[in-house]
Amino acid sequence: MLAAHGAGAAEAPHRGGTLSVVLQLTTASLDPLFANTGSTDPKFYNLYAESLLFQDSKLDFKPWLAESWEYQNDETAILFRLRRDVRFQDGTPMDAEAVKFSLLRLIDPTLRATVQSRATEIASIDVVDPFTVRINLKQRSGRILATLADTPGAILSPAALKARGADFGRAPIATGPFIIESWSGNRFVAKRNPDYWRMGADGQRLPYLDGVQINVNPNSAVRLVELHAGNAHIGDNIQPKDFDQITRDANLNFIQSGQGVHQHLAFNVTKPPFDNLELRKAVALGIDRATLMKVIAPNVGRVLSGFETPGDGWVYDGKVTGHAFNPVAAREAYAKSGYKGPPLTMMLIQRDPDTQVAQMIQSMLKTSGIDIKIEVLERQAYTDKIINHRNEFALQIFSHSATDPDTTYTNLYDKRGFYDLAGFNREHTTELVAQARVLTDRDARRKIYNELDQWALDNYYFSWLYWYPYRTAASRRVQDLTIAGNGSWLYDAAWLKP
Repeated sequence: MLAAHGAGAAEAPHRGGTLSVVLQLTTASLDPLFANTGSTDPKFYNLYAESLLFQDSKLDFKPWLAESWEYQNDETAILFRLRRDVRFQDGTPMDAEAVKFSLLRLIDPTLRATVQSRATEIASIDVVDPFTVRINLKQRSGRILATLADTPGAILSPAALKARGADFGRAPIATGPFIIESWSGNRFVAKRNPDYWRMGADGQRLPYLDGVQINVNPNSAVRLVELHAGNAHIGDNIQPKDFDQITRDANLNFIQSGQGVHQHLAFNVTKPPFDNLELRKAVALGIDRATLMKVIAPNVGRVLSGFETPGDGWVYDGKVTGHAFNPVAAREAYAKSGYKGPPLTMMLIQRDPDTQVAQMIQSMLKTSGIDIKIEVLERQAYTDKIINHRNEFALQIFSHSATDPDTTYTNLYDKRGFYDLAGFNREHTTELVAQARVLTDRDARRKIYNELDQWALDNYYFSWLYWYPYRTAASRRVQDLTIAGNGSWLYDAAWLKP
């Protein structure tokens, strides 16, 4: 666990005040089962929802709604003993039946939850007694605890889910420290849960804060202004070009999460024009990644070969061969493709630095004789088009916030993963992901993951560009903000220094 500012450890927490947060992206739904941005969605969900266990910044598991757990049946079942003093925000009990209800909903094939692919090994859930639940697995799993500690494992109020139906996604009820009061446009307001089960250092119920307000603004310049002016206490996705601004402001500092952003292109291969391999190759080889990185993330970025980066987990081995800048080969591939159509359309979300990156790519490809036009959309319109394969190719980021590589590779290559942006056939890759999932030997898992990465590169389904660190800035007034293993933060024990 980390504090946003170390001074908080020496001072008694102060009660009261509203924490103001400004985020780059909004969420599609406040129902955690429909998360589609791993780096952003938990910043909303952690206000009101909790899981059986918590994975800290060192990736150690801690008891949360469950007091303890133990493996059974040769590690194909996990017995959870629940806390007895927790109630949902609607007053109903958080018990074994509620846990079963939430987890059955997670694996319900008719619900088509976006995070369902992360829990495919769950076979059934047994209520042993009112406060003991057993999760039965189809096979051993190295990722299941990380899954249950993250977004898919959120325990929600059965009564509220039944009563609110589709409206639950805008007015959720769970066990967390805050209650969602309103969601209007890009503004989210949460008030203190007076009956929250955790106790503070002063012997009173957490949270210390009276409320949290989240505003969404894709413009990084506006987020910086809000931080410098003191109107916002926390702002996410600070761009590398602005790191010095934060460092020079005596009222701000960085919250280090250890996470990064992987910028890349995703080609829609389900239809023309990018069902043409040579056309995909032409675009991929016509981009100077080193120049992009020097402009967008000077001194802190890294050019990507494949998905993995050195020092970012244990999967990287340096053997994956990516798409090197080669304008001659790009022109040859473009000619070989036979494409004679109108300018190609690259779609992107209205956010920084994507617009600048797109303009640079447009200029680079022009020198290889490839004309593209840029389509800029707000996030929800972009998401709707890309997941339904109604685009040509897209400039996209992948935030590596997973605590086990299976999450990433499931999303990228499993047919049940939500990151089906290229639309290639996933039958073979799903089998490989499943093979890696049940292995405990990291060398064997690494080999499979690198095989998947190389296969996608060789087919030019994705073209990875560069990586840069993901940083959040915070006012020095913010104290004891806990950082989770997935890089998100918890609000329950956070407080504002007067």
